[in-house]
Amino acid sequence: MRRLGLAARTVLTAAALLVATGPHTNAQPLPPDAAIVSPDTAELAEQVYAAGNADLTAAAIAAESGEFADRMAALYFDHGSGPDWREEVARLHDPVRVSGLLLGAIGGLVSAPGFDADRIGPAIGASGVAARPNGRKNWLTARVLLGRMGAGDKAAARMQADPATLEGIGKTIAAEGLVTQAVSQRMNRDIAFARGFAEAEGFAFPTRMADIAADLILQLDELQAEEQARIELTLYAAFGARAAQNPGQSSFRQDDDAARALRSLMSRAEAEVVEQLATETGRAAARRLSGEAL
Repeated sequence: MRRLGLAARTVLTAAALLVATGPHTNAQPLPPDAAIVSPDTAELAEQVYAAGNADLTAAAIAAESGEFADRMAALYFDHGSGPDWREEVARLHDPVRVSGLLLGAIGGLVSAPGFDADRIGPAIGASGVAARPNGRKNWLTARVLLGRMGAGDKAAARMQADPATLEGIGKTIAAEGLVTQAVSQRMNRDIAFARGFAEAEGFAFPTRMADIAADLILQLDELQAEEQARIELTLYAAFGARAAQNPGQSSFRQDDDAARALRSLMSRAEAEVVEQLATETGRAAARRLSGEAL
């Protein structure tokens, strides 16, 4: 198993501490002079939403909520997870609700000062349909399928029986820097949960988010191994042997600037929404521990 290099570990450490100690954008109210999204910007947001497969992104976030619920329960509940807790987290991650949050996040990003609409334009059609094929839809569909209980076991067995493809997938992952990004997003999500838990007075003792970040940093090797395995399985489920192609030829990534801009914007929108949902889930966990009705 590859280990994170020094540069990647430094980036992750700095990112975790920034999230833990800096302002949390999702928790901040809009200032009175916040820019109002214009009709043109709203239309662009809807086009990006469609081209970026945001509806399928919402379905993937919802499908993966059960794993997140179980993981947080193992850390914060003495009794672990259970059907009622998973159901509560699933309600927070309802795909229709998540779709609305994604559209709002996209709207905020495309209306931000300095956003270059011309750069992303070639990646979307006039109706918002992606103007060129890419692997994002396959990737998201695989996330939805693997998010279902037990669905990953069969895929993992097939992948382990195909060592040549697995080796190629590992090279693709390394070339794309996927593990570093995934670990960073996971750490930010866990910190957001802890922030919500603290806001709802779930901790029985004073807790700083910097301490939560420091604890996560100590787990970097474990987190890297888990995310490496998750990405391997998702790529295999999405593309099979094609995921082991030379990264420059892979259907998972597109080399043109517009496609990269669209992918980056959708990644940022998803990260914002996932962190907001994590904060809400942390508050729900604290209320559950206190016996407050959910």
